[in-house]
Amino acid sequence: MLRVNRWVRLLRTWSATVEGRKAVRYLLVSVMNVVLGEVVLGLSYLFLHWSALTAAVVAVAVATIPAYFLNRTWVWGRTGRSHMVKEVIPFWTLAVVYLVLSVGAAQAAETGARSLTASRPLQTMIIMSAILIASAVLWLIRFFVLDTLIFPGHSPRRNREDRFAQAAADARG
Repeated sequence: MLRVNRWVRLLRTWSATVEGRKAVRYLLVSVMNVVLGEVVLGLSYLFLHWSALTAAVVAVAVATIPAYFLNRTWVWGRTGRSHMVKEVIPFWTLAVVYLVLSVGAAQAAETGARSLTASRPLQTMIIMSAILIASAVLWLIRFFVLDTLIFPGHSPRRNREDRFAQAAADARG
């Protein structure tokens, strides 16, 4: 129990730092992104009877739009217009990499699921599990790329403090 308490204290201390807060926010956006994608995938495959390929493509496209804006504003504290070359294109490039990985996982899972069972609900669960595993594999890589290449040197607290400092400097003239 003492070890658990020590880990909880360390986690709380770390999550109060700028980098910790950024990582926790990224985790929450990622969870939202995965849940939204899984819901779209599951509904479109199970009820609309789309192929795993079509369902995965639509799920990634639908989930990526809010993920971009939440990551940009809430996680990395960016405001104003998005920069097409520095932010939008690299983010969507990551989304395409994720799409290729998830489509491959979905198609492989669909083939395997059809050979295992004729039950569409069970096939759906197998495909959704494959996409979830693909998401987990790419999660850390995406955080590193977003933090170091797409939104380098930005965090919500640092940007807010910079804005206050800039406003104070402007007020002084």
